[in-house]
Amino acid sequence: MEKESLLNYLYRFFDIIVLLFIVFDFGYDFEENYNSPHVIGLIILSIALLAFNAFKYFTYKYESNKNVALVNFIILVGVFIISAIIIVLNIDFSWSYILQKIKPVLEGGLVFYFLLRLLVLVRHIYDIYFNPAIVFVGSFVILALSGAFLLMLPSATTHSISFTNAIFTATSAVCVTGLAVVDTAKDFTIVGQSIILVLIQLGGIGILTFTSFFAFFFRGGSSFKEGLNTKDFIATEGLKDVFRAALNVVVFTISVEIIGALFIYSSIAGNNAIDNNCFPFITVNETINLDLPQFIDLQVPGGWAYTSGGLQGLIIYNINGVQFKAFDRLCPGQNPSSCSQMTVDSNLRILCQCDDSEFNILNGAPLTEGVTCFANEYLVENLNGSLLRITNF
Repeated sequence: MEKESLLNYLYRFFDIIVLLFIVFDFGYDFEENYNSPHVIGLIILSIALLAFNAFKYFTYKYESNKNVALVNFIILVGVFIISAIIIVLNIDFSWSYILQKIKPVLEGGLVFYFLLRLLVLVRHIYDIYFNPAIVFVGSFVILALSGAFLLMLPSATTHSISFTNAIFTATSAVCVTGLAVVDTAKDFTIVGQSIILVLIQLGGIGILTFTSFFAFFFRGGSSFKEGLNTKDFIATEGLKDVFRAALNVVVFTISVEIIGALFIYSSIAGNNAIDNNCFPFITVNETINLDLPQFIDLQVPGGWAYTSGGLQGLIIYNINGVQFKAFDRLCPGQNPSSCSQMTVDSNLRILCQCDDSEFNILNGAPLTEGVTCFANEYLVENLNGSLLRITNF
């Protein structure tokens, strides 16, 4: 029993480390010399978690605890298998490029791992504090506060927002009301929009339903207290098959969302008419050698340069030494002319001289009131640290 208690303390320690890594990773940008050590840190942490869960599986006596450790182990093994495949497919490129390729896989695995650990924690709270109403309300309060904190991280927004706006947005997402005090498309980055989507998902289905689903699916059963909690939450009359009802809610909801997403994607994929309201379509396939003198500013984070290509030239921006952005210089919604070739100012904003509109250089979002079109962005691939390939998405 003492050994299992010590392992539980170690488990919580690793949970805190994973949480700090996730917040630090998604919430803040990194300078050029910090990317590779950061990814190596993710690899070391994943290896440590893999070894610890393997040790837990062979040490724990209770079958439910062994199942949790086994699920965690399988997730981490899957992460390493996918990473190994990516390494083999990109073996001819530089190690810095390969590390950036496997970085999203490691991040995704750790996020999923932490979500499972969070659901285990919620299940533990069931056993300690049995009051369905308090647990129900408390879960929404914790989700809203956590979401507000995450939405205030630097990488979540195109510019800083107040705590009032963050808590309102998070609460609206958790309660699935659809109200907003800031423009989700303009004011939030992909990270921020992803946080909002997760809050909507957890709030809409319910974190208690998710917890019951994983408890039933991974641990093979649930307690009487959990049954009462879940019964009240999903409004069933009795305890019979209450967890199967929770499982059906999760599976049905996610299935409908996936099918809907596929239909929407199939209806807009390759449909250039959507972009043609702001830009005529043009095929872009450019390769840039950063070692050339005209691109010397692109060799440092925060540097930018102009080059040919696109409708009226391209703007290339170095985010952190490894990641780059590329935008067409044609002003959104304007015909090619002498004033419609956009420039970059000293504050790293993209400017259109035709109507004095401004755009965010990180995501192309309009910063001028009344402007709805984004700057036309292209896909940038960092091939080997010195060559960039710019193509259409």
